[in-house]
Amino acid sequence: DLGTLIDNLSSKNRGRKARELVMANEEQHLVVVLVRLIGNLCFRCRFNQDLVRLTEIPMSLNHQNDVNDVVTSTTKTTIPTEETTPKRNGLHVILSCTSFAYGCFTLREWALVAIRNILEDNDENQDIVSRLEAQQALDTPELQKMGIKVDLDKRGKVNIVHDEIKKEGGDV
Repeated sequence: DLGTLIDNLSSKNRGRKARELVMANEEQHLVVVLVRLIGNLCFRCRFNQDLVRLTEIPMSLNHQNDVNDVVTSTTKTTIPTEETTPKRNGLHVILSCTSFAYGCFTLREWALVAIRNILEDNDENQDIVSRLEAQQALDTPELQKMGIKVDLDKRGKVNIVHDEIKKEGGDV
């Protein structure tokens, strides 16, 4: 299914720069076809639009472990619980497809079409998307080497802080 395929692609590309995303041709074709199908089924069909929102998509075991690692490192929780593992629906999975633009440009474009069709004249789906917000700022090794720290405040505003100690003291 699409959720498992996206989870596996996310896990396989974890820690890579966007320009280094790897997707096999078969994966690209399969994901694009599934996204196009969902988008076309939701075109002016309220029932299918609602179905995408109401269908809970379980995370694959590999992706859930990746998410739990992030949750554990940010919340200092040692044992991930059902409350700390995010819930998602079909809308979240389709939105996730847009992050693979470098690996497959047409996937992003078809995901945008599908999102448009899923949101069109559907206030509940539009409300879910409008309430989405950044959960955390990523601190990559590249930013650390440059002495830059990215913080996210309580309102979701991104702040960039230059680490003067690294600049003055050189590489650690």
